[in-house]
Amino acid sequence: MKRYSLSLAALVLSTFCFGQANILPSKAQNKPIIISHATIHTATGLVINNGFIAFNEGKITALGEGEAPSIAGANTIDASGKHVYPGFIVPNTILGLVEIELGARSTDDGTEVGEINPHVRSLIAFNTDSKVIPTTRSNGILMAQPTPLGDLIPGQSSVVTLDAWNWEDAAYKKDMAVHVNWPSTQGTGTAAEAGQKVIDKLNSYFTEAKAYAQLTKPTVTNARFEALKGLFDGSKKLFVNVNQATGMLQAINFAKSFGLNLVLVGASEAYLVADV
Repeated sequence: MKRYSLSLAALVLSTFCFGQANILPSKAQNKPIIISHATIHTATGLVINNGFIAFNEGKITALGEGEAPSIAGANTIDASGKHVYPGFIVPNTILGLVEIELGARSTDDGTEVGEINPHVRSLIAFNTDSKVIPTTRSNGILMAQPTPLGDLIPGQSSVVTLDAWNWEDAAYKKDMAVHVNWPSTQGTGTAAEAGQKVIDKLNSYFTEAKAYAQLTKPTVTNARFEALKGLFDGSKKLFVNVNQATGMLQAINFAKSFGLNLVLVGASEAYLVADV
């Protein structure tokens, strides 16, 4: 009886393990596909009623209203009564970096130890086997920007496709942004002074990084400064996480002083500084 119970438990456990969702990347498109008679919403906001869209090798080849053109060997899908949208892109996300947010530190690769980590690449921590990804894909999210969390400069982010075997396959635009969590100088007294000291620290650090970037052949390689080089030659953008109007103005002036391409993240009080 004991042997039977153990065998049954093993069977149940095996069924549970092998019964989990196993969403694989799609196969490469091997022939043209036409979606016809659909309501098509384009990326520019145009809505086409009774429209068609044709694509081949992953690229759109035709788009219009009415009957679809005849394409040799194409697979036609009648989407009457259905809507077709462009794939969504989710920016500034922990998707693929954090599986369980609370109580499971081993599934959290979103944060690195240390205050200044521009050399940290969220891309190499991106988990294509995440069980969260199939759910987001089924809801139309096809690409993402997994973004590191952390202290002052948490690291770099990349744009990835969610249809991939591993992070190398997923990489669409590598290390395209460096992230900064802007300090607050709101209030008075020691809190405001502490925030200003951090801003001064940022200015000093970026001044050194810019000087390093201008060296033809550095005597000693600095991995953190190497990661910031792209900001000064325009190949990377500076993403600053800030919500207060005062902080946004400070971040804008900071970026201008170093000639950086700035993107404000959060920016809940942006309406107050929209004319800047």
